Amino acid sequence: MKRTKSANARRPMLFLLVILLIGHVFLPNQAGAKEGSLPPAMGLATHPVGSLFYTLGSGFAKLLTERLPTTVSVQPFTSSGAWFPMVDSGELMLGIINNYDPWAAYRGLPPYKERYPNLRFLCTGPSLKLSYLVATSSPFKTVADLKGKRAAYGKGMPGQRFWAEGVLEAAGLKPGVDVKVVPTPDIVAPVRAIMDGRADAGAAATGMAVVTEAAAKLKGVRYLPAATSPEEVRVVEASGPCEICVQKKGPPGVAEDTPLVCMKMNFLASKQLSEEGAYQVVKAIWDHHEDLIPVHVVFRQLTHATMIHKKPVVPYHDGAIRFFKEKNLWTDELEKKQKEMLAE
Repeated sequence: MKRTKSANARRPMLFLLVILLIGHVFLPNQAGAKEGSLPPAMGLATHPVGSLFYTLGSGFAKLLTERLPTTVSVQPFTSSGAWFPMVDSGELMLGIINNYDPWAAYRGLPPYKERYPNLRFLCTGPSLKLSYLVATSSPFKTVADLKGKRAAYGKGMPGQRFWAEGVLEAAGLKPGVDVKVVPTPDIVAPVRAIMDGRADAGAAATGMAVVTEAAAKLKGVRYLPAATSPEEVRVVEASGPCEICVQKKGPPGVAEDTPLVCMKMNFLASKQLSEEGAYQVVKAIWDHHEDLIPVHVVFRQLTHATMIHKKPVVPYHDGAIRFFKEKNLWTDELEKKQKEMLAE
């Protein structure tokens, strides 16, 4: 009888031990972060549902939830202006966005009426490749060919307007004078304007689902070269935080290697996120970035080499700096740029 009672007394302890062992085996992904370094839950701001940013943000949220002791949920917004104040205050911890908007918001440039000095950079995501899209059956081969025609882009979306107008101006075209501007409300609408016959060309990124849809409906589409001379490159790159890069043939609309506008996707955090927390977020993406490839093919661009931004538009988070220093990727040039931005 005593032996039975003793065995029964030990069963709860044995059961607890088994549970702990199972947790150790199946949840090793949450063992790396220091206790208390991350909030139990974090929001990740993106563009609206259906956008590429929402898809990519969902991938990041899933990876971080699986690999860290926190739950990250995507929070879509109509514009970055709606969530920058929340990240600045620490109400929202994470966000993914293009180059222009954080660049302007950190400095209080239009359309932002005040500065958001607590925006911090973690790492880059995949790059956006952008230019004007036209139907393959159209006679347009260069942006200059759009003189007197209709070009669709978001006049009210600074992150699209700056490069869309820069590409026109590089080709010697003044928006509203040499080209009739068809204003659109979101990043999908310019392509739909071509499909509906309301525009001859529309600002678009490669890899968008709507571009594939347009290619089917119009029996082919193509991106116009964004810049074809050193002077055109200079004008486009002077329009805002972007570069001209070559998109290799392959995506819908790119039948041959084509120079397009290249704009980094910025993975941002609030300055209020702890240094250790930011370090763990960057480390998780570094260690497990290949987990993101099934989410979208564009994640193939995300490698160790591309995670660090050599021309950041806002200061790096201290936790990200610590991580990149450990990987010997933090340079004197980046340190100088960091100090300059913090002093602005």
